[in-house]
Amino acid sequence: MAGRPVTGESLAAGVHAQLRIDILDRRLTPGAQLKPAELAKRLGVSVNVIREALALLAAQNLVRVERNRGFYVTTLSPETRTDLTAARKINEGAALRLAVERGGTNWESEILAAHHRMATQPMYRPDDLATRTNDWTAAHRAFHHTLIEAADNHVLLEICQRLSDAAQLYRAWSGRDGSGRDVPAEHKAAPGRCPRPPGRASRRPVRGPHRVNRSVPARARDQQPAAGSHPTPGRTCIRSSHRGPVASVLTNLELKVGRWPARGGTVSLASPALVTRRRRLVLADLLPGARMRDAALVLGAAAFVGLSAQLAVSLPFTPVPLTMQPFAVLLAGATLGLRRGAAGMVLYVLAGLAGLPWFAQHHGGNAVVHAASFGYLLAYPFVAALVGALASRGGDRTVLRSTATMALGSLVIYAFGLPWLMATLHVGLARGLALGVTPFLAGDAVKVALAAGLLPTTWRLTGRR
Repeated sequence: MAGRPVTGESLAAGVHAQLRIDILDRRLTPGAQLKPAELAKRLGVSVNVIREALALLAAQNLVRVERNRGFYVTTLSPETRTDLTAARKINEGAALRLAVERGGTNWESEILAAHHRMATQPMYRPDDLATRTNDWTAAHRAFHHTLIEAADNHVLLEICQRLSDAAQLYRAWSGRDGSGRDVPAEHKAAPGRCPRPPGRASRRPVRGPHRVNRSVPARARDQQPAAGSHPTPGRTCIRSSHRGPVASVLTNLELKVGRWPARGGTVSLASPALVTRRRRLVLADLLPGARMRDAALVLGAAAFVGLSAQLAVSLPFTPVPLTMQPFAVLLAGATLGLRRGAAGMVLYVLAGLAGLPWFAQHHGGNAVVHAASFGYLLAYPFVAALVGALASRGGDRTVLRSTATMALGSLVIYAFGLPWLMATLHVGLARGLALGVTPFLAGDAVKVALAAGLLPTTWRLTGRR
């Protein structure tokens, strides 16, 4: 540790800066004791100044203090790193969303300038290829601050700053990226990536500047985004309403997980990916409870389709009755989601085959298998699963998407029902279409329209879009 006296306008600020450099340059190892009296003697200041500087470092999570232990450099652990990364994802993601909404041209220019300053700094020291330079570290820190400063929410920005401070020690001890990537080339090529149509605003949520790189082994990854990962070519672009190459800077950042050396060996920080695709809600998810709720919903879906089957009209020119079953199946799938919707329809079909008379016109039992309309029943679990999967991806949130979802589900019903009808009645395609498809097209169009209007309206009433 340097022993020269600290001078300047504020002794505490100077000592704080010196000790911070010593910690991040790894001259002070995690867990190292920091005795105020010894530090005061080495730096030529009073103990009170040292204590004030250590308090500042503690606020940045670089130093900890315990009653019987005193001050010491913060220790590192994979669990804390994982929790810290998750917290940064949430808070910096929220700040970045606000920044994208509120930032203007000046903000975009500042991002490009900060990115350029970071890209032009040497990342590692020539004499120590495992240690990042202070200039690059400062530019990297400024770049991340610039990304979110347009959020214009001082409370959120302060939280993000504290979390970023807490991550500094992990970056310092993470070592060099050993994946073999050409970081300078990636850095140089990145701003020209990620083209998009002018003026197209995004509906895809910005998830923040921390992403797990899934394309390379976790063993060679560092906890924080390194030079060249702001952004990395080939990543999926999150479009914003802003134009120009700044989009690539905003949306292709990634988080790398890796190792840092420790006393007596190497501590592995390999961990499962922290970034997963968040499943969107379906309407049933808004109800409280879990297992009992799901069981009740599955049973309720089967009963709902069974009741709808009794609203049937026999047509003299076809053996297939006109019922409200398709409407109920589509609605159940979209409302319950893939698993619960499919489970409800499987329960409906199996219970009917077991003898429960809740198929169309009070039919039930094994004899239904020989009916020309049984193929439509076989389609119901698959239709509910398909519609439920699409709904969980937002396929029921607008009238247009709901219409497409319901129409696709109706096509699957026909895809199962028509071949079964043709095989049972021994008729060709033309006759099969006349008996099992054409008579129901108008009615199914009305059912699709009803469902497509009902689902978005229900979401709007719940206030959850």
